[in-house]
Amino acid sequence: MEKNPAFSKLETAILTPAQKFIFVSPEYNGSIPGILKAMFDISDVKRTWWGKKALLTGVSTGRAGNLRGMDHLTAILHFMKVIVHPNKLPISVVDKLMDKNGKLVDHTTLAVIEEQLNEFIEF
Repeated sequence: MEKNPAFSKLETAILTPAQKFIFVSPEYNGSIPGILKAMFDISDVKRTWWGKKALLTGVSTGRAGNLRGMDHLTAILHFMKVIVHPNKLPISVVDKLMDKNGKLVDHTTLAVIEEQLNEFIEF
């Protein structure tokens, strides 16, 4: 794949200087969206990803919260030498946890998200 100038600018300005990443990945055909994989494929892996940390949250309208996709994403990130936080959060039936405006309103889910984020801050 060929990098376009817009991606190169984003990579230089945002991805490369970052030390931690939070991935909220929707389930897409039992895995992650292809555009996310394409981003990894065209990035400078050593500069952008090696030795950095990641937090994973999977979301789906089904019952598994993208568990399989988070496993795939973990394998990809490990290949790129990214350290993945062990508390990976699957959020199932996400469409039933939001109000009519798309705002997450389920208090239990909000609490586990907060716990996951607090752990990641210390990671």
